[in-house]
Amino acid sequence: MSPQYVDLCEYPLEALTTGISPIAIDTETPGLTRDLRIPIYYSWAAEDLGAGAGPPTTAAGFEFLAALCKSPRPKIFHNAKFDLTVLEKLEVPINGELHDTLLMHMMLDEHHLEHHALKPLTRELLGQARMDEFELRRVWGGKTKANFNVTQKILHPYAVLDAANTLELYKLFKPQLIEQGLWEAYKTIEMPVQLVYKLLDETGVAINVKFAQDAIEEMRIALNKLATQVYEAFGEKFLISSPQQLGKVLAKHFPLREKTPTGNWKTSSDILKQWLDDPKMQLIQGWKFLTNAKSKAVGYEKHVVDGRVHPDYKQTTKTGRCNCHNPNLTVIPKQRGRITEVEVGNKELATLCGEAFRKVRKIFIAPPGSVLTAFDYSQIEYRIFVHYTGSERLIEKLRAGEDFHSMVCKMVFGEVTKRLRHITKVINYGILYGMGEAYLNQMLKPEGIRAGSVLPRYAANFPEMRITQNKMINIARRRGFITDVFGRRYRFIPEWGYRIVSWICQGSAANVKKTAMIRTNTLLQNKRTVQVLDVHDDLTFETYPEDIVLLTTIKHQMENFSDRFDVPLPVECSVGHNLLEMKEIELNAHGLTHIQRLCTT
Repeated sequence: MSPQYVDLCEYPLEALTTGISPIAIDTETPGLTRDLRIPIYYSWAAEDLGAGAGPPTTAAGFEFLAALCKSPRPKIFHNAKFDLTVLEKLEVPINGELHDTLLMHMMLDEHHLEHHALKPLTRELLGQARMDEFELRRVWGGKTKANFNVTQKILHPYAVLDAANTLELYKLFKPQLIEQGLWEAYKTIEMPVQLVYKLLDETGVAINVKFAQDAIEEMRIALNKLATQVYEAFGEKFLISSPQQLGKVLAKHFPLREKTPTGNWKTSSDILKQWLDDPKMQLIQGWKFLTNAKSKAVGYEKHVVDGRVHPDYKQTTKTGRCNCHNPNLTVIPKQRGRITEVEVGNKELATLCGEAFRKVRKIFIAPPGSVLTAFDYSQIEYRIFVHYTGSERLIEKLRAGEDFHSMVCKMVFGEVTKRLRHITKVINYGILYGMGEAYLNQMLKPEGIRAGSVLPRYAANFPEMRITQNKMINIARRRGFITDVFGRRYRFIPEWGYRIVSWICQGSAANVKKTAMIRTNTLLQNKRTVQVLDVHDDLTFETYPEDIVLLTTIKHQMENFSDRFDVPLPVECSVGHNLLEMKEIELNAHGLTHIQRLCTT
């Protein structure tokens, strides 16, 4: 039961209607889960209104909160996506320009150790202890937020400070964003796309629950069989899922060298890859891949509501790319079951793991009467890298329609074969993302070559890669940051200096995709067709027959960045009834007719 809150302060209703200064608003809910995102308390702060708080459950409290929402004044939140979701439960319009101090800080300090939570920022940047946070946690009695157990005597001053601190952070951050040239990117990309992600959360994506359950059971059986093989191979039983137990067993058979801060052996797949020649390690890697696929399927099935999963997308990463929770949809396997011996070292295990990942993709479906249409940016990060090189020979080749990896392969080896293109692709990826020669050797091992025999030839024939990398790193080291074509900064961290190149390419690609999301969301206003996924380099839509004619416009809007980049950013379209069985298609008259037909089958 909710406590019986009362009005503890005056509501400045008259002053609200006469002033124009921005208002910070914060909401309190009984819990963080989606079904508990209902407002039980709220707070406000503005220069002319002061700071206050109250319950929306009293007549006066609700009247003032409704007036706050309807006011044309700018509204400031810390994590606006959450508060807007909560306030919408009251069914009152939310007017005025929207701002989010969490996103502001994310753009100002993407590497912040405490990330971007309100209380740590208040303590560090505003010099306020905010000990009330710990008092509230004591009342909760654990990590789970449970404000139903909090008395109004504790909750009221806590809520007031949340709004007041949010306003103070806004006044601190806005001048810094303007001074650093970040205000435009914040206003035109980060803030608008947050509202698109909010809609994406609410829409969710349909899944085949029965198929998910069957797939989970099949993977459970396969894992049990694989575990038996592991026990036989190592001559003892142990909890394979326990890094501590796994490390102790592996240390008896392999020369493990790296330990965690707690003294346990590190057993990540990347570390164990160096022993994939050994059948025992192949079983461990296969078990890890299969467990990973099963955990994904379990997570998706666990979060189903009315046949759909509703994730929580966030923009708070170092590069501005989205991440996702409850469940994490950004880890839906990109490859449609193409696990190879490179990953697990054994062809039979690769087939088993590949089939598991195929099942994970097949879970995601289009509802009856619709199809999934996915628009995938082809090699976007490599193309953006070419733009930053400024190399006319590379830019012209991409403008002529050449594939990036084939283009580099021909320059390096003088010809393009399937094998040579794969080798080139591995090296392109490795160098762009700061991979060391040892790791490159591991990746190239199935091809029977060592990186050292290829890298000199690569450097001689494709010098733009190293030249541009060194240039970017030197600029970032000298200035302390490097800026992309959208104005976003990527700050230099000495121990991660080699990552600055991948950050600016990933971040630029993220800004492209987010801009495309804003554009397509505007196009699809009041349509049945909606975006349902943002995964990897593609946007996926649940498409209905009456909106098929819009697909060519969506493609154009996603590709139209000639004002930012000297290279084309082509988008490939694929359609299907589930994510596994998507087929690439041309958006011409024949292709649109095919999509129309798919909607009815």
